[in-house]
Amino acid sequence: MVRKGTLLLTLTFYLFATSALAQKLTPEQEARVQRIDSQVFSPFCPGRLLEDCPSSLAKDLRDKIRGQVLAGESDAEIIASLTERFGENLLAAPRAEGAVGWLAWLAPGGFLLVGIIALVSWVRASRSKLDEPVASGKAEQADPEVERTIREQMR
Repeated sequence: MVRKGTLLLTLTFYLFATSALAQKLTPEQEARVQRIDSQVFSPFCPGRLLEDCPSSLAKDLRDKIRGQVLAGESDAEIIASLTERFGENLLAAPRAEGAVGWLAWLAPGGFLLVGIIALVSWVRASRSKLDEPVASGKAEQADPEVERTIREQMR
């Protein structure tokens, strides 16, 4: 019974995918498919985006997305159906919702800002150390013997 159900589901999915491929996508629709494929991880190739996964199952999923685009579904609807089926971990970028989602979006900018402030502080401190002897007026006195030797050599 399970095998018949699986076979029927596979056949239905195959027919849906091949009928979607039979219709040509407009360049705008093709761009939408590529955008969606780059926003989700592949459930079949851990750590890879759907667009980069070489698995035949990933190809079938990309074909299903093509069919959904052809059916007129929005990007948000397609991504919602994918996350409903495979879970929130499928998203390549976290949603900007809740404390963790906002933290995931704001933390990199915060770290960048702290790094820039630290770099500017370090550069200022380095400059002030270089300018210190000149600003204090304490110039080193040269050895008179060395100065005499230099003058003789220059003649």
